[in-house]
Amino acid sequence: MSESVNLNVYYGAGNVRYNELGVDLSKFKNGVMTLADPDRLDIRQLKYWLTTSFGLDPEVCSVSIHALWTKSCKNVKWELMPVDRSQHWLSLLRRCRDRRIHPYALVQPVPKEENTVQLHRGYEPGQGSEVANEIVLSGSQPQDVDASQPEKESDYVPHNVCGPDTGQSSQSIILAVSGFADGDEEGDEMHRVMEEEDEDGLVEELDSENSEDEVEVPIPSAWEQDISTGLTVNDGHETPWQYNLNQVQIGAMFDTKKKLKYAVIKWAMSTQRVFKTHISSPTNYTVKCVVTGCPGKVHGHVPKYDIHWVVTIVVPHNCVRTNLLVKHPNLTSSLIAQLMYTEIVEKKDMEAKHIQTAVKVRWNYVIAYGKAWRAKQKAMEERFGTFFDSYDNVVRLLGILKERNPGTYVNVQHMRLLSIPDFKVLKRVFFSFAMCIEAFRHCPSVMFVDGTFLTGQYRGQILTAIGVDGNNQIIPLTMAFVEGENFLSWVWFFRQVKIAIVKDRPNVCVIHDRHAGILKAVKTLRNPADDEPTPWRDLQSRWCMRHLGANFFSQFKNKRLMNLFKKLCKQSQQRKYEFIWSKLDEFIKKQVRQGRKWKKIRLN
Repeated sequence: MSESVNLNVYYGAGNVRYNELGVDLSKFKNGVMTLADPDRLDIRQLKYWLTTSFGLDPEVCSVSIHALWTKSCKNVKWELMPVDRSQHWLSLLRRCRDRRIHPYALVQPVPKEENTVQLHRGYEPGQGSEVANEIVLSGSQPQDVDASQPEKESDYVPHNVCGPDTGQSSQSIILAVSGFADGDEEGDEMHRVMEEEDEDGLVEELDSENSEDEVEVPIPSAWEQDISTGLTVNDGHETPWQYNLNQVQIGAMFDTKKKLKYAVIKWAMSTQRVFKTHISSPTNYTVKCVVTGCPGKVHGHVPKYDIHWVVTIVVPHNCVRTNLLVKHPNLTSSLIAQLMYTEIVEKKDMEAKHIQTAVKVRWNYVIAYGKAWRAKQKAMEERFGTFFDSYDNVVRLLGILKERNPGTYVNVQHMRLLSIPDFKVLKRVFFSFAMCIEAFRHCPSVMFVDGTFLTGQYRGQILTAIGVDGNNQIIPLTMAFVEGENFLSWVWFFRQVKIAIVKDRPNVCVIHDRHAGILKAVKTLRNPADDEPTPWRDLQSRWCMRHLGANFFSQFKNKRLMNLFKKLCKQSQQRKYEFIWSKLDEFIKKQVRQGRKWKKIRLN
């Protein structure tokens, strides 16, 4: 069973328009309908489902489907591609999956007789003639259909589809524009038809005299409403080259000034022009071409008693480009973050050099490494908030976790600034979940502690403690955010471990990497002063073999000696331990003598 697909449907009364990006369906209504297992649907079942979903009588009329497609993700040119065969539908699904996008389609009603003629050559061998009585779908379900036909001619609404500025009646034009397919679809009938239409550049016309004999199809009342059962929330997972995004023309409306600004920049990028800001205020925005003497200009403002930005002036350029731009000054890190937002958020480990490559491939411009890095940071901040927000929210987050998980231990330390006494700054955070505290009661009395660096905007370190269960599986016990790995932070960390996790359990052993702060903290808690709030006299301390082995290798630069040292650490018999110790001592002295000899040779 294939995965479900969200079909973005344009429907209702409207005109098919054309602009610099190709087909423009903005005048139609649109919604999202979810199909479960779409690969099992043939073209008849798909049209039958769409017909009944929109309240049409399948005995009287059907629907025509035209997919919205672009040949290139880089140089976008939207076309309408007819989908009248099962092979076309499956090919559309495959192409959309390859590009990781959802399919878009224009759905319009057509008479049953006309639809039968159009689909005559679409019947495939083995395809049944009966329409499926039951189609397993999710999302929009077919509505109850009234089989009675309208009695009056006024009940019908003409099918309004017009071509690009032909001046002819919309009743006498059939939209037949070229579509594109990828090179691996050679031999497909749909691909051949699209190539022929692209070469000829023809628009098929019908005889207007016969239009009075055609049966008009009513637009159902359901199309005047939202498809509430099939609509989905826009979660931001959209292709960055979504159609009609960088439309800049007189009358264009934008929700915010930022969207207007980005649209102008994308238009400038596509035309190899550079704009400079002339006016930028809360109600007006004007940019002009940087070339002296060029009248190129775009102006937008917020009209009185309105909340949208409207483009009122668009003056074309008359300057001539002498060479291609390699770096575009208007391509800012904020715009890159907006264009590549979904990709950056989904691939959180994306490196800046990969963003540089993506910008070069998609928009044919070169950006600096620093600009790519800033673009990633802005996209991540848009999704997860800033570093400042993270530190500001962690206290409230841990408070909620403690409330929802009884038994959870949280300790937060703040410090106050002398310049702003009422302003608290987060210093340290320690937390351990109730299930981790309970799990340690059933584990051996051994825990491992270590620290790692925070690599964000603010410096600091993470201190962690883990345990091991009876199956030698790791169990996280606690975590703390501190200012650094030093004596004060480690002694505070061990005090919280004693209070929250160890409690009255005796002779708990802590394995560590012999950090100076840990050694001093262990000594302080083992031999507490009179004013020590949390003494830990039976604390057992051992050194980590892996860390000692790494230090051993850094000192002698010999893997064989390091492995022999690790073998020594693993011995449980006194005889074997002493034998390996003697051999290791002999080899170390030999290594030291050779090192001194080579050092003298190098000095001489």
